[in-house]
Amino acid sequence: MKRALSRLAAAAAASMVLLVVVPAAAPASTPSASLHFTNQAALQEDGTVLVSLIYLCNPSAFGGPAGSVAARLEQGEPPAYGEAFALAECNGKKHTVTLDLAPGPFSRGPGTAQAVVFNGDGSSAAETRAILRVK
Repeated sequence: MKRALSRLAAAAAASMVLLVVVPAAAPASTPSASLHFTNQAALQEDGTVLVSLIYLCNPSAFGGPAGSVAARLEQGEPPAYGEAFALAECNGKKHTVTLDLAPGPFSRGPGTAQAVVFNGDGSSAAETRAILRVK
C-alpha cells in the first residue's frame, strides 16, 4: 500500500511539473503572425518604390504591442535595391502599412520583394516573398 501511494505521489508531482513547464498550445486556427504584399509597387519620381503590406502579429509576453515590419525590393542587373522599416502594432489585429523602399533607383517592371514582421520578443513573426510589378 505504501509503495502504491508513493508511486501515485510521484506521478502527481511529475504531472504538476509538466503543467508548469509546458506552455499551453495555441489553437490551430489562430496564427501567430501573417504578412502579405498587396501587389502594389508604385514607382515614385525620385526612383523609390512604395509598397503596401497587410500584417498581423500578436503582442509579446513582456513588451506589449510594439513590433517591427520591414521590406526589401531588388530589381534588374546590376540590381537596384531598396529597403525600409516601420514600427508595427502587434495586437492580434490586421493592419496595413505603406513603406517607401529606397535608395533604388527602380524602373518599371518586375522585382523580387521580401518582408518580415515580428513582435518585441520575436514570439510572433512572419515573412513573405513575392514578385511585384513596379508600375
